Amino acid sequence: MREQETVDVLFVEDNQGDARLLEIMLSEIQPNPVFLHHAASLSQALGLLQTKKIDLILLDLALPDADGLECLKKIQQNNQSVAIIILTGLDDLDFAKKTMQHGAQDYLVKGQGDGHLILRAIHYAIERKQIEQRLTKLAHFDSLTGLANREYFNLTLTRAIQQAERKKQMIALMFLDLDYFKDINDTLGHAAGDQLLISVAKILISCVRSIDFIARLGGDEFVIILDDICNAKVISRIAEKILSELAKPITLSKQEIVVSSSIGVSVYPDDAINTNDLVRFADSAMYQAKDKGRNNFQFYTRKLNEDAQYALMLKNDLRSSICRNELMLYYQPKINILSNKIIGAEALLRWKHPTRNMVSPEEFIPLAEQSSLILVLGKWVISEAIKQNKKWQEKFERNFCISINLSVKQFKNRETIDFIDAEIALASIEASTIEFEITENLLMGKTLQEKDILRELSERGYKIAIDDFGTGYSSLAYLKHFSIDTLKIDKSFIRDINSNSKDAEIVKAIIAIAHALKLDVIAEGVENEKQMALLKMFDCDEIQGFLFSKPVPAHEFERLMEQQFV
Repeated sequence: MREQETVDVLFVEDNQGDARLLEIMLSEIQPNPVFLHHAASLSQALGLLQTKKIDLILLDLALPDADGLECLKKIQQNNQSVAIIILTGLDDLDFAKKTMQHGAQDYLVKGQGDGHLILRAIHYAIERKQIEQRLTKLAHFDSLTGLANREYFNLTLTRAIQQAERKKQMIALMFLDLDYFKDINDTLGHAAGDQLLISVAKILISCVRSIDFIARLGGDEFVIILDDICNAKVISRIAEKILSELAKPITLSKQEIVVSSSIGVSVYPDDAINTNDLVRFADSAMYQAKDKGRNNFQFYTRKLNEDAQYALMLKNDLRSSICRNELMLYYQPKINILSNKIIGAEALLRWKHPTRNMVSPEEFIPLAEQSSLILVLGKWVISEAIKQNKKWQEKFERNFCISINLSVKQFKNRETIDFIDAEIALASIEASTIEFEITENLLMGKTLQEKDILRELSERGYKIAIDDFGTGYSSLAYLKHFSIDTLKIDKSFIRDINSNSKDAEIVKAIIAIAHALKLDVIAEGVENEKQMALLKMFDCDEIQGFLFSKPVPAHEFERLMEQQFV
């Protein structure tokens, strides 16, 4: 540090006389390069460290709320980058050495120097701290990627296991190796290989959470510590994101290349309770990933691996489900509560797997939403539902309306509107006979582009319904800002409507507000006559639920319609 630079110094001293004396000694140096802050206790000092940029602390070790090395330890726990000089009345060489061993940069005895001596000590301590930090960085971080190195990783993993043991938490270790990295090095050269490793490091940082830890062990080997994991789905989601992001083209030496990775995962405490075994098992799982064709991830734990492989199998099978005619639409009737007649239907996707029979939508829809598969499936649903609506309009009712659920990814995709328009034109039906259901969370904090998509759908005549109303942000503000036609009250409010007065009041209030805003209201999950009677009393418009019919295939739905039109 240069002499003329101003430094912010915090003097932690409960003796006001000593504090004043130091201020006078430093003020005698002109121009005064020190901006002095004062704290009379450790707690006050820790508070100032949170709000002020402090370059150095002059620390007395006898404070009202802490004493001895405890003061030094607590400050370092709070701020590891600040330089520290012990300024005390204790002239003890052995103790002075001990404070230096515990992280202090210098040790001064009160009354044994003037302002110039203290100033030189301040500059020296700050420079020493900066050198220590640079050396620490060299010792703990990879010079190429800036990630932690092997030594720092081992230290961090040990601490993570200790913390997980105390908190009874689960952590996961990912061992990641780039596929065919040697070929890239041999073909494009080591400079390009280094650039690839730098790019991979940035990708990994973008894929993990802020609480996670990434290190490069050497070569093309990386490890990731996933902290505080609640279940295997979190691990799988992060691993899939890494594989997906790495699969995007990277430009090296003016060439676009695509890399892939093999990832092995071990879990504490299910697989191992020490660092060596956890690393060994993750490494073993990584080689399993390579044996299975690379560009995938494997769990060491048999159970977790079975779950992950089942999800992967489902996702792979789902890709070809359309071609194999395994998908079908079921329809749940919408009933006018006054006439007790079917006035519409909600189209619901079902999947009949060739070996597992009917796969629950709760299993395969989330898998599809994690990838672009939902866009492909969504188009199929839209097309099939519109075709079916055309048939029923010709056979039963010209204004018959079918509701279709839109996922977040469909809603964000501008091509969705063009596809819907093309299908409507092909079927020659009115846009007003198609209703799109979106969740209320989807409306919160959306970009202008997404709001424009909703506005365009409405302007083109399509109806918009808010599904599962009341389970999201529960903010009514968006109802006046968006073109919405219908609210669907979530079944969780309907279930206990007859026995829970709060649920009844909520439903009654939603219906009243919706009608005041000229919106229709549908109650989902109606299962008995008592629920229906109360909803009728509240002036609800429509109902859906097992009281009338569960979701059924198109031919069964037709029979329900035929009974109505007899």
